[in-house]
Amino acid sequence: MTPLHLLRPVRGPLAAAAVLQAIGSLLALLPLLVLISFTSAFIADDRLPGATLAVAAVLGTVGAALATAAATWVAHRADANLTWILQRRLSDTIRHIPVPTVTGLGGGRIKKAVHDDTAAMHYLVAHTLLDVTALVVTPLAGLIALALADWRLALCGLVPLVLGVRWYGRAMRGSGANFAEYAAAQQRINATIVDYVRGLPTAKVYGGTGGARARYTAAVHAFHDFFRAWSSGTSAVTTASWLVAAPGVTAAFLALVGGTGLAVGWATPDGLVAGVLLGPAISAPVAVAGPRLQALRTGMSAMRSIGEFLDRPRLSRGTTIPEGGTAGGDVVRLEHVGHRYDDRDVLQDVTFALPDRGLVALVGASGSGKSTIAALLARFTDPATGHVILGGTDLRDVPEAALYERIGFVFQDTKPRRASVRDNITGGHALPEERIVDAARQAAVHDVVLALPRGYDTVLGDDIDLSGGQRQRIALARALLREPRLLVLDETLSAVDPATRTVLLAGLRAQARRRTVLLITHQLHLVRDADRILVLDQGRLAGDGTHTELLAGCPAYRTLQEGETADTAPGKNL
Repeated sequence: MTPLHLLRPVRGPLAAAAVLQAIGSLLALLPLLVLISFTSAFIADDRLPGATLAVAAVLGTVGAALATAAATWVAHRADANLTWILQRRLSDTIRHIPVPTVTGLGGGRIKKAVHDDTAAMHYLVAHTLLDVTALVVTPLAGLIALALADWRLALCGLVPLVLGVRWYGRAMRGSGANFAEYAAAQQRINATIVDYVRGLPTAKVYGGTGGARARYTAAVHAFHDFFRAWSSGTSAVTTASWLVAAPGVTAAFLALVGGTGLAVGWATPDGLVAGVLLGPAISAPVAVAGPRLQALRTGMSAMRSIGEFLDRPRLSRGTTIPEGGTAGGDVVRLEHVGHRYDDRDVLQDVTFALPDRGLVALVGASGSGKSTIAALLARFTDPATGHVILGGTDLRDVPEAALYERIGFVFQDTKPRRASVRDNITGGHALPEERIVDAARQAAVHDVVLALPRGYDTVLGDDIDLSGGQRQRIALARALLREPRLLVLDETLSAVDPATRTVLLAGLRAQARRRTVLLITHQLHLVRDADRILVLDQGRLAGDGTHTELLAGCPAYRTLQEGETADTAPGKNL
């Protein structure tokens, strides 16, 4: 996607704004032309023009103001509309690209695209186009008007413009690399500031700020040295380019040339006055080109950044509604599934089926691929090889809404919305109170909610913050409220106390009589009574059976069991 392609939704309004600005720029010259006419008549001791020209000057001033204001209004409306469109597209992209890609980008990169880059386009869309239009139309019209008055003075009026452009071009030679280094240096400073702030708790405990402070200091000094060298090498020629095209200098130069011409007989009073008044308008672009070019560069860079973000590969959107179960009455089946992260295999040829009801545990050491399977079931990403089948349909072909109606998820890291407890459980839908309370009871969180300041109307994040275990139980209540065919719990019991865990396990066993419950955990003592245990070992399915069967026939499971037994042995933590 080319950067300018992003402007397609507002090309019409922007073109209209440019036309209005051009009209305003032309009308702004009308008072100058009238003043030239009056002044030259006065100098030549001729009869002054009539009141018609004075009225024209007033109308030109008013018309220029109205046209410019209308152009500004249209451009700002276009900018607001474009920002809305791009932020919606970015939000949709974030929603439909693989979740590992989103987490890999990090909050800073996403914030930059959604907020900083769209904000950086404001000046480009709402101001720069109008500025460039004025900087082209006004000098060109001024040059034509001056040429009609005195072509020799018009040629002289080009001298400050040519010199200013030439010197400014010399100052900007190699600026592309310098601007890139400028942005990179700013990013290094921002990154080291973040590291420095994050390291403050450790610094308070252990003393000193370590390498974070040294990296921040080094980044600041490096930026200072770079910017000083860059500015010192360009400041003289940049100042000269602005000075030679300054309005006062240009007017004085043309007054000198025109006065000399008037004395020797080749210039006229009309030409002299026109040169003094119109000359500064001809060379004006040089004095203001720098900020406009920088705004243009910044805006184009922001558009490239947004375009790159929007071009990221998305997960396909399915259209097939699953019907019934898979072969053999299974609710979900994985067929020869493989997956990779950063060129590293995390799942290899995994095949298993989940029955239409029962408590199934998925266990394995850290990094064995358990959470990756949860991510595949949630379709946060797609398998590199193989298929995940839901109700006889490949998960890639299942619409998102249909997927989450049939499979409920509770993940280890749950973050509730800044909304009431009721809205966090229902997702904002209007549901009977008894259903909400029943789901909260099943998730062992009803009593916790009643103890909150305003019960189910308590706003999380404003009225109170919940613990990690309480947040998990709120998420579990939300999942149970949907009554899914498959309930996936990824380390959901890790943050709750033993008493609550016992209640939850009893509730999950009751749930397993009506639906499939997939309990992903590294704590084997929680799943010894599971109907079935799946064992992952280094991305492969190493075992499938009951606790007793796996102890007898699965070395990987025995290793996990022995490790857990050793960790809980008396005196282990002393």
